[in-house]
Formats: sequence, structure tokens, C-alpha cells
Amino acid sequence: MKPLNILLSSAFTLFLDATVVRAAEVAALPAAVSVETAKPTWHRLTVTNSWFANSDADARFMPQGIEGMYVTPDGTTYTNIRWEEGGGNVATIEADGTVQPRPAVPGYHGWGHSGGRAVTANSKYVFISQQYNNEGGSLKNTNNWPPAGKDWYGISRRSRSSIGEGPAFVGGMGGKDSPAGCFLPVHEVESSRKESDVHLRSLCASEDELFVSCPLDNKIRVYDAEQMTLKRSWEVADAWQIALDGEGALWVAVGEDATELRRYDAQGKALPQSITLPAGSRLGSFCIDAAGRLLIGDVGRNECVLIYKDITSQPKLDGTFGVKGGIYSGTPGAIAPLKLHQVRGIGVDAAGAIYIANTQYRAIGPGVWLEKYSPAGELQWRRHCVVFTASGAVDPSSDGKSIYGMTERYDVDLGKPPGQEATLAAYTANFYKYPHDPRFVQYDNSGVYVRRLDNQTFVVTTGMGSGQSPFCIYRLNAATDGEVMIPCVVWSNSTKYPHAPKGDWMWRDLNGDGQFDADEYAPTKVHDAYGGNSAFMDARGDIWMTCWGPLRKIDYRGLDRHGVPIYDGAFTTIPAPQPLSAVRRLRYDPEQDVMFLAGTMSGEKTHHWKSMGNHLCRYDGWSKGNRTATWHVVCTFQKGTPCEPISFDVAGDYAFVAVAERGKVGDQEIKRGHIDVYGNKTGASVGYIEPPGDWGVGWMDACECLSVHRRKNGEYLIIEEDDGRSKNLLYRWNPGALPSSR
Repeated sequence: MKPLNILLSSAFTLFLDATVVRAAEVAALPAAVSVETAKPTWHRLTVTNSWFANSDADARFMPQGIEGMYVTPDGTTYTNIRWEEGGGNVATIEADGTVQPRPAVPGYHGWGHSGGRAVTANSKYVFISQQYNNEGGSLKNTNNWPPAGKDWYGISRRSRSSIGEGPAFVGGMGGKDSPAGCFLPVHEVESSRKESDVHLRSLCASEDELFVSCPLDNKIRVYDAEQMTLKRSWEVADAWQIALDGEGALWVAVGEDATELRRYDAQGKALPQSITLPAGSRLGSFCIDAAGRLLIGDVGRNECVLIYKDITSQPKLDGTFGVKGGIYSGTPGAIAPLKLHQVRGIGVDAAGAIYIANTQYRAIGPGVWLEKYSPAGELQWRRHCVVFTASGAVDPSSDGKSIYGMTERYDVDLGKPPGQEATLAAYTANFYKYPHDPRFVQYDNSGVYVRRLDNQTFVVTTGMGSGQSPFCIYRLNAATDGEVMIPCVVWSNSTKYPHAPKGDWMWRDLNGDGQFDADEYAPTKVHDAYGGNSAFMDARGDIWMTCWGPLRKIDYRGLDRHGVPIYDGAFTTIPAPQPLSAVRRLRYDPEQDVMFLAGTMSGEKTHHWKSMGNHLCRYDGWSKGNRTATWHVVCTFQKGTPCEPISFDVAGDYAFVAVAERGKVGDQEIKRGHIDVYGNKTGASVGYIEPPGDWGVGWMDACECLSVHRRKNGEYLIIEEDDGRSKNLLYRWNPGALPSSR
């Protein structure tokens, strides 16, 4: 776009899009500002559109996790999860790994209803556990939603031939964003009731009956699969997953991460068969195959599959599937065939192929890589989604060949076609060795920086923007931990960590063992104002935090003998420089001594608390005390809407600004995923980037949702978080390419 110059003084120039700042908004600027008129032009930059962290970018995306899973005899896999931002709570995955597009309307996720923890099927129907509410009383159709103050937990029955539809049954609810008359409320409870106490835990079905594991009253309920009427029930204390064997008897896992399974006949009579897992093993999921074997996803240290035979007479362990130790065997964290992790879904088709849902279950946040293995144990395919409101960052030393995310690492081959460049290479958290890694303890992490300090690589993670978010530094040691990131410095205020004091604190791993020892905490007042803003580590290792108004700087003091960065908890407070009154994002280049700040001016309010503010400024000679902006731009925004800047990054010769949500600026439509590009020496607008229109992109939903790296050949790798399809957008831009008019 062509900038509109607004002269403030000889010190700097303010660039505005005429369609962005209208007359009313200009009137609110300082009186010294004079406005010239200019017709703006918009240029969409030529980029290669790509993505990573999800197997697909569009309607065939993998859901952000799996809590319930069922595999039919023909190899169709159905999955379910309680929350899925893009509405893909239930996924249908064909035997060849093709993810079917979710039905638009009716779907599984909409006003007043979401997914659940369980799914099953017979030859005619798919049965999905769901939760229905009334959005705080605002939804008032008694056929669609429960009354005010109440929630429904129950089962939606869909047709296998068209999962977006289903024949209605007498007494069925639904009709808004769900098939009319196809939802059975099993429980109606107060909305204040804890969800985990009510969500149906498991489903299984024969051709005639549907069995339901209900935690609210510790009952197994049995419904007629056609009429959806209750036929009988019986009590089983703390029942979790359930499955039917070849004789029609019901196996029940007792307790979360169970160590015991019990067998009942279809009427609820306890049978003599039971299974007690080996010491140290825990049940994350189980299924019974056509051969009568019972397969258990062991989520204990073995991280493999336990296989039992003779389950209708005298069950006995007959072997395992997968490498003992799972993902932590061999090179810890490296993803490879048969290296399983937290198997929370398992199934076997009629041909004996095994389907495994490896999950990030213990980590805060979802993530899954679903794999199909032949009966001989050969990997057939893998489909994955391993992010949600999180963005990756290039390891600068790799020149774009390696990307780190919050819990994962990718190998990158930029010679491959779009969407295939980044291969999921590692899961970087180890619960067994570092159980108090913040990724297992505290919500939530989101942004990533990769830094090289004194010849060692560190991965830095920031929060989504909540005051409850930790700021963390991880070190790497391939010799001792393979791909696993070792926690070494954390700023937080949570008391969930061992020995954590009350109030704001810094923890530093003084002995290098990655454990949170009592003598490793120091009080600090940094985190008290960090919430809702962001933090940044510069290339020198100094840490900068934006704190609603001023900045705070924490000096890096080198590495100790364990390779842990030294910080003493002290910080310097720096007032927001003019023209800003509050700083919300920053980037500092210590080599050039240039500071870039984003924020708001006096009297301004942002629409959303995570916004970075509409103003971006550059300050040269920052360490020498200069606080006069070299240039100042007002970024793309639509007043009074979430179409406003949320994050920026600086790389090479350019500054990149991400806009949180779609909107309209004058006659210009702003789409989701919009990024404006400015020359970082002058602030002049270069153009903008947007993703293809059919990718279903959602909000940019984290304070640090944008990361940019310039490769040695001059190409820019631009990584942007996308919460709508749980992926990262990857734009490849060569500034030498001519822009194309929109």
C-alpha cells in the first residue's frame, strides 16, 4: 500500500493508511499532526503458501486431540474430543488415512453444544457423546438447548452413511447446528457442575444395544440402539472405558488410568474373568479385536501396547506391540515407527491392522499423531495435529531446516511441495524425567524463540497472554536427553510447582538436574505485570517484558557450569517512550542497537485485551538513551472490532505485523491470517500477505503468534499461529518477486 505521510516533527514521520484512520480518528491525534490526503493502494505480496503442525490445512484437517476413538471392521476411525476450536470435535478417517471433511451444518460444535470424550459405532450408526448448554441462558429453544442454568450431557446418534445427519427418535433433542431430534440427554445438571464429573466416559455398541459409562452416578446404562430408550442399568464404581467381547460380555476399566479390568455379562452380572495390569502399567485405552484379543494402550513407563488372549476363559498376557519405553527409547523424544506415547485411543480392523492414537495427554494442551500399522507392525500412515494457539520458530543456526514448537520439533526440507516441507520429528517433553516441566503443570504456553547463547542452543517459551502463563527457558543436551528440552529457568507465580513460594518468583536450575528444588527459587516482581502482554529474549540473552505501560529488562549474565543461563531476578524498569503511553510488544536488535515497540497512545483503548495496540515505532540508539522515534506507523485496524494488530516480528529488512481477526478497512476486506509488511528502516508499507481463502483460518489468538526468519539466500520464512484449524501457517517470501495487485 502507498503510505500516507503525516508530519509530526523533524524527528520522525507517521505513516497511516487513509482507510485505516478516518477523520474522526485523526482528530484524536496530537494537535501537531497535519494530515495530507492520498489514495491508498493495496498490494498482495507474492508468497508460497504452506503450513505445518497439521496433516492438512483445509476441511480435511486433523482435530487438535483425541479423547475417544473407535475403529470399525472396515478400518474407518471415528474420534471425539470435548473442545475443538475449528468445530472438528468428531473426525472420520478412512482406512487409507483420508480425513473426511466435517459437515458444515449440522455439525458437532456450535451455539450451545460441543463434543465429548467418547464415540462408538455399529453397522448403521455413529454414537457421539456431547455436551449441550444454553450459553449462559441466552439460547431459549427447549428442543435445542437445556433450560437456563442447566446443561445436558448425552449422546448424539448419527447415520454412518452421512454423519452430519441421523434419523430422529422419539424424545430426541437438537436442531440448531445439529440434526433435529437426534440428541439424547442422559443427564441434566446444574451448569456449575464440574464437567469432568458428568461427561460420559465411554460408549460401545452392538447391533441392538448401546452401552454407556456414566460417572455422575457410577452406572452402566444400556439403551436400545434403534429407539434410544433406556433398557437397564447397573452400578460399577468409577467405571471408565468399556468394550464388548465376542460373547457379548462387557469389559470395564475401573478407575482413571486403570490397573484393573472386570468382565460383566450384558445384564450386569459380574463374571469371573478379570485382568490386573503388570506393575507400573496403566490403561489409557483398550479394544477387543475380531480374534478375541484384548489390546491395552499402556500409558505407564512401558509406553507400548499390552496384548491379552483367552479373555473369555482365563486371560493371560500374550505379548506387546511397540518398542518398550516408547518415544523415550533410543533417542529420547525422537518420533519413529513403533515408538508410542500416551496411547489414548486404539482399535483393530477386520484385517488385523492396528490404529494407535499417540497423544500429548499429560502436557497442557492437546496434540495427537494417529498411526496405522499392518498386522506385521509396519507403519502404513501417520496423521497429526500437535498445536493449538501455539506457534513455532526456526532454529536460526539451521537456516530454516529445523523448527521448534512448544512441545515438538520439525525437520524441514524446503525442496518439498507446500504442506510437506516440515516433518514431525520429535516430542520434546519427558514427564518421567521432568514431571514438573511447566508444559505439564501450568496453562498455558504459546510463543517460541530459539536462541544461541555462548555456543549453546536454548528454546524460550512465552504465554498466550494470560497472567497465569509462565515464561520459560529450556536447554538442550543431545547426549543425555536426545530431543527432550530440559527446563532450566522459569518466571511464574503459580504454587503448583514443588516448593514454590507464594507470589511472583523466578526458578533457576542451580544443580542442572531439571527438578524444582526448594533452594532454587528467588522472589521477583517481574511476573506481576506480565499478564496480558508479552516477553522477548534478544539475541544477546537479555529478557524484555512489556508490562501494561513500561518495559522491564532482565540482564543475561552468562552460563553457569551446568550450562544454565544466569539471571538474578533483578530488573530495570523503562518508561514507555513517546508517542506511546503503554508498550505491549517489542523487539530489540542488540547488534544494531535498534528497538521496535508496539502499543497504544494516551486515551486509546484496544478492542481485545490481547491486542498489541495500533502503533508501531522504531528507536535507534536505544542503549545510548535515545527515546525519540525514528518512525511511527499506525497499523491496519477497524475501530471497535477485533480486526486489530496482535503481534509483530522483525527480520532482515522488514517488520511484519499480524492482524488478529478479519474485518474491513474502507473498501478493503481484511481476511484472517492478514500480515502487513513494512520496511524496517523507513516504516514504509511494502504490501500484505494473506492465506488462500479455502483454508478455514481462524483468529490469530496469542500475544506472540508471529515468528519470522530470513534465510541466507534472502528468502523469508514467516510462521503464523492459526487457531481455526490448529496449525501454523508458513509463508515463504522472496522480496525480489514482484507484488501482485489484489
